[in-house]
Formats: sequence, C-alpha cells, structure tokens
Amino acid sequence: MKTLNKIEFYHKRNRQSEPQLIYSAHAKAPNRNPRFFQNIMSKNSDSTSYQLKVKVMSSKEKKDLQYWVCQYFYNGDKVGEIAKKRSYIPLVGAAFPLSNDQDNSSGGQLFSFLPLPLQKTSPTGLKIHLNGYFALDQNRRHLKLNAAGQDANSDPELLWNKLLVLKLIPTCLANLIKTFCQQPDFDKQQVII
Repeated sequence: MKTLNKIEFYHKRNRQSEPQLIYSAHAKAPNRNPRFFQNIMSKNSDSTSYQLKVKVMSSKEKKDLQYWVCQYFYNGDKVGEIAKKRSYIPLVGAAFPLSNDQDNSSGGQLFSFLPLPLQKTSPTGLKIHLNGYFALDQNRRHLKLNAAGQDANSDPELLWNKLLVLKLIPTCLANLIKTFCQQPDFDKQQVII
C-alpha cells in the first residue's frame, strides 16, 4: 500500500438522496521511508520500519488502531533468482499491535496482500500479523504447502514459500523487534508477544 490511504463503502437506498457511509478505514504512516519503495523499484534489498495508525469506522463502532510495521525486500541469491523467473516480489512485512486493547484475540493473521481466511488460532503463533507475496492454493484460502513425501525443492512455488518463511520473515521479524526497541518512547512493558 504505497499510495492507498483510505477506503470507504457507501450504501444508497432507493429513496435516499445521499448515500450512507457504512464503513471507512483510513491509514496514516507519517514516518514511512520513500527510499524503500525506490529501492524495491531498483531491485535493491532494503528494510523499513514505521508506526502505522488506522482509523476504522462502521455503523457499529469506531476504532483507532496502531501498529509497528516492518517491511523487508530481499533480492539476493535463490530468492532473487526465483522472483525473476516467476515474476514474484520478494517482499514480506510484519505488523505488531501497539495497544493491548486492540481486538487481537485470534492472534496474528496471515496476508498475501489480502487476508487469508481467519482461523481459530493464530497461524503465526504470535500476535504479529505477517504479509508476503506467498504462493497460494488455487482457491486462495491457504499457502501452497508440500504434500506428503513431496520435495519442496522440486516445485518453484513450494520452494518460494519455504524461502519466504525461512529466510525473509525471520529477518523481517528481527528488524521489527530491533527498530521497535530503538524507539525513544519504547516501554518494555508494552511488548507482550
């Protein structure tokens, strides 16, 4: 989401003159690094971290959400090779909720630019949301995983997911923690992963 900052949904009933706002989400990331997106376009590996504020409003509720976000783009070795061959983007991201009152009862959510279906337990095992350019099943409900006895190295999509999970995501999470802890207003009591 380089330029998309606000989404609104309206509903207009037959006899209404004006449509009625039913949902709005507005994101602000004032300290986001524009160099990061330039490096992605130039295919240079890079990482950026920033605070993201999201205002969500529906007919039922209003929420102010805050996250510490880290994005990591890596274009080296096998990752860069597969990305070039398959036209994939070697980009992952992690978002840590900054307030304990945020509705995060199910834990972290997986995204492949859009959320994968919610599960009863966190697929990440953490409160952290993860986003990546994952290879998905055809129904777009799950990450593509190897079947019993299938070698991940024989299928480029399986190998891609393996590299994202074992190489890019750990680096992104390490950067997320490091940059969060370096913030001047860092409070270790706030970190409950």
